[in-house]
Amino acid sequence: MTAHIARVDGRILAFANPEHRDWLIRQWRRGPATAEDWTAEQWQQLHPGGWPLWDRVPDWRIVHARTATLQPDGTITFDTGLWHCQAWEFEPDLYTTKDAEVRVERRPGVGGRERIEVHARGLDPAAVTDAFARELARQVSALAKGGGAG
Repeated sequence: MTAHIARVDGRILAFANPEHRDWLIRQWRRGPATAEDWTAEQWQQLHPGGWPLWDRVPDWRIVHARTATLQPDGTITFDTGLWHCQAWEFEPDLYTTKDAEVRVERRPGVGGRERIEVHARGLDPAAVTDAFARELARQVSALAKGGGAG
């Protein structure tokens, strides 16, 4: 058996059908994408537990996102503004099927002062903008009350 390999963005993806691999490579927009054919033995060296092969073309969506960083006093020190990109289902940090979703993360800061990162992403730019604004306001309010971000 042959694994039809696509190398994209540092990932190695194996396909059962070379047409699916070739379609992905033609659609890839972020950097180089190359095609290779590997024997079962070559693939087993990287994946000794089995053959995780795509048997279809991976789904992709245009995903909109916005990220901001808050300091402990509620000051916004970084804001990407709304942006978008092509996201594939093998990219779990980008891909979604939801209109909007929000994630909040605590990040280490200078002098032990924690920063808060608010990130929204989704398929609907208006929904992403609304979800981001609501969560950002919630985090700023929590910081203003002195309780830290919630």
